[in-house]
Amino acid sequence: MGPNCLGVMDNQAEVRLNATFSGCVPAIGGLAVATQSGGVGIVLTDLAAEMGLGIGSLISLGNKADVSGNDLLAAWTEDPDVTAAALYLESFGNAPKFARIARRFAESKPLLAVVGGRSAGGQRAGASHTAAAATSAVGVEALFVQAGVIGCDDAEDLAEAAFLVTREPLPRGARLGVVSNAGGMGVLAADVAASHGLTVPEFAAATRSAVSEHVLGTTGTSNPVDAGAAVMAENLAAIVEAVATSGEVDALLVVLVATSLSAGAGARKALEDVRRRHPELPLLLVTHGMERPSPRASSLTTFWSCAAAITALGRVARYAAWLADRSADAVLITASGGLDGTPPAVLLRRRAAARRLLSDAAGAGGWVGATEATGLLEGYGLVPVGATATGPDAAAVLAESVGFPVAIKVAGGDVVHRTDRGLVRVGLGSAEDVRVAATSFARELGQDEVPVLVQPVVNGVELAVGVVRDPSFGPLVMVGAGGVNTDLLLDRVYLLPPVHASDVRRSLRGLRWWPWAGWPTRYRRWLRSTSTR
Repeated sequence: MGPNCLGVMDNQAEVRLNATFSGCVPAIGGLAVATQSGGVGIVLTDLAAEMGLGIGSLISLGNKADVSGNDLLAAWTEDPDVTAAALYLESFGNAPKFARIARRFAESKPLLAVVGGRSAGGQRAGASHTAAAATSAVGVEALFVQAGVIGCDDAEDLAEAAFLVTREPLPRGARLGVVSNAGGMGVLAADVAASHGLTVPEFAAATRSAVSEHVLGTTGTSNPVDAGAAVMAENLAAIVEAVATSGEVDALLVVLVATSLSAGAGARKALEDVRRRHPELPLLLVTHGMERPSPRASSLTTFWSCAAAITALGRVARYAAWLADRSADAVLITASGGLDGTPPAVLLRRRAAARRLLSDAAGAGGWVGATEATGLLEGYGLVPVGATATGPDAAAVLAESVGFPVAIKVAGGDVVHRTDRGLVRVGLGSAEDVRVAATSFARELGQDEVPVLVQPVVNGVELAVGVVRDPSFGPLVMVGAGGVNTDLLLDRVYLLPPVHASDVRRSLRGLRWWPWAGWPTRYRRWLRSTSTR
C-alpha cells in the first residue's frame, strides 16, 4: 500500500487489526473502504463510529505505487464478507478498466465513490497531495452513471449513503411516503425529495381514510401526512402501518420533532415494531430535539436531517433503477468502437482508413468535408442521407431527385461555422430556390461554384451526437440537444463505451429537452385543430 498513506485496517471479528495511525475503530460490518487520502479515511471512520455504520476493512491507497482501487474491487467482488464498497479517489490509473470492474462489482453489490479534484483548485491540491493527475468531471459522471456507481459529493455524503445501503433494502422505485408530527417539516421533505428524483405521490382515497382515523387535530391525510403535534405512539405506528401496506410507496420517511405533547421514546419503539413487520420496505427516521439512543441499540436507520436522509435515498434509488435495467441490457457500442459482434479484423481496417482520412484532413486544415465524412461513417454502418453536388444547376437537379422540401449547406471541410455566415438554408421548396441559395453561397465565399450537401428536411426533435477523446477516460460519446442553439443550451450528456441500451435510454431521459421531445407533434395537432375552427 502507499506510499504516503494512512495504513490498513482489517476489522473482521477474528482479526481486529488496526495498522493505521487513526485511533477510531468503527463497528464491525460488511463495508469495505478504499481511500487515496488518509485524512478522508480518518473522517470516514469517525463518521461511521458516530452513525453506527459497520466497516469490515479500510485500505489507504496513498500514491498507489502498486495496489490500486481496481485491484481491491476485483478482490472484493469475490469476497463474501464484503457486502458493499466505498471509494475516495483522486485519480484513475486505468479508467476504462475501472469502468469494467466497477460495473461487474455493482451488478452484485453496491459501490459508492467520491472523486476529488473535479475543480481547478481541487486538481491543484490533488497534484500536490498524492500526485494525482487531473480527472475530468464529465468522464467521472459518465463512468459512474453507466457502471452503476453511487456517486457522492463529499465524505459525509458518502458515509450517509453507505449507512443507508448497508442497513436498508433497496427501494423498488422512487415513490416516497412522508409522515411527520410537524406539518412544515413534511412540506420541506417533499421539496427536497423532488430535487433528488423522488416523487411524493398523493394517496388514494382508501389510504387517506385509513390515515384519517389516527391523525390528531390536522387534516393532513394525504402525502406528506401531518400526524399532529400531540400524536400518540400507537397512532403514529398505525399511520405508518397504513402507508406501508398501501402499495403506493417504495420507501418511508418519518420525521419526528420533540414537543411537550409528543410520544418521545414510545414512538421509536412503536416504529421499530412496524419496521420488523415490513423488512422489504426502506424506513428512515429523522428526529429533532429528541435524545438519540446508541446506533447499536436501535433497529431504525436514523439520520440527523431530512436533507441527509433524502439525498442518500435518492442516490440509492437511482442505483436500484440501474440494477433493474441491467438484466435485459444489450451492448450497442463496444469499447473498441464498433457494433457488438464486429470481427476484430474489420475494426482494424476501419481504424486504418480513419487514420488515413484524418491525416489527410490535418494537412488540409484539420476538418473533413461532407463526402469524406460520409465515407468514414459508412464503414461503421452510419449512412447519412442526401448527397453532394457542385454548382447551382447540379444542386437543383439533385434536390429534385431527393424530393422537396430540402436543406442545403456548404459541404467543404474548410468552412466550419456555416450557420453564422448564412451558408445553411432549410425548407427550400423548389429547384429555383436551391439555385438561388447555392449562388449566394458561392458569392459569400468568393468562389465561382462551391460543393453543397443536399438533404431532405425531416421534422422532429433535433439531437446532436458526437465523440470526444478524454485524456483520462478515452472516447466519450456525446448526446445532446441539437440545432442552431446547441451551444447555447449546453444540454448534453456523455457516454463511456461500452454503451448499453439502458445507457442510451437513461441519457436521453436525463436531458432537459426530454420532456419537450414530443412538442413538434403536439404543436402540429394544435395548428390543425385551430385551422378547422
